[in-house]
Parts: sequence; C-alpha cells; structure tokens
Amino acid sequence: MISKHVIEEINYNSIKEKITWEESSVRHWLNTNFLQYAFSDQERNAISMTTNANDKDQGIPEKSTGSENTQEQVFLLSYREAIRYFNSDKDRIATTYSDNEIKPWWLRSISETRKGAAVVERDGHCTATRTVVYENIFVRPAIWVRIDLLPH
Repeated sequence: MISKHVIEEINYNSIKEKITWEESSVRHWLNTNFLQYAFSDQERNAISMTTNANDKDQGIPEKSTGSENTQEQVFLLSYREAIRYFNSDKDRIATTYSDNEIKPWWLRSISETRKGAAVVERDGHCTATRTVVYENIFVRPAIWVRIDLLPH
C-alpha cells in the first residue's frame, strides 16, 4: 500500500553529510513517530517487516549508488519501484490531503555522491536527485500489510 496523498514535508536527512537510506532521518521518522501516531496497535501489528533492496539497480540509471538492503515497516519507494508500480507519470502525481495541491515526493534511492535522493516531481516524472538536507520535499509512505491481521 502507498498513501494516496503526500503527508508531510520533510528533509531526507537533517545533517549535511553523505547518507544512505538506512541512515536517513526520514527513514527513522517514518518508523518511529509516524508509525506510532498514524496507526493503531492492531494496524501496526498487520504491517509487515519488509526487506527493501537498495542496490544500485534500484536507483536512477548512471546516477545512483547502492547501499545495503534494509528492513523496516514503513518506507519510501525506490526509483525503480516508482516506475514499476505506476503506469505513467500522471499516475505518480500526488496531492496534499487538505488543499489538493500537487507536490513532489521523495524516493529512497540515493545519488552517487550520497548527498541527494531521487524525487517524483510535480508532473509525476521520476527525476535526478535533490539535496537531502536543504530541501523539504513531501513523503508518500508505503507499507506491506497482512490483510488477515487487519482489524475487522
């Protein structure tokens, strides 16, 4: 599952340094504060722990470096997943819930310099990276859910 709307405007990382998805502030926030407050205990129990591939093949061709696979309950799509799970740029366009304004959103794929991360732009195109610390970009969290564990 992926959120229909973008939900929060946030830096990918809070410190200007070379970064990976595993070490990022946004990953930590998604799997602590967001997970705790966005879901009930029963809903959290139904969210699967997911192993995400973060190798070079998940990023923008010729502009991405790989990193170790990670395990988390809440994550951002990789560049490749954003291409695979949506049929077109138009399908990737996301808006805010409150005012329906189109916003860009972070992907977890990092740049070859490890100072940027991939973004889905306002037109739905997956693009080269934006600087992880200087730009607040929206997030569109994704989860895998065990339907048999969801509350009725």
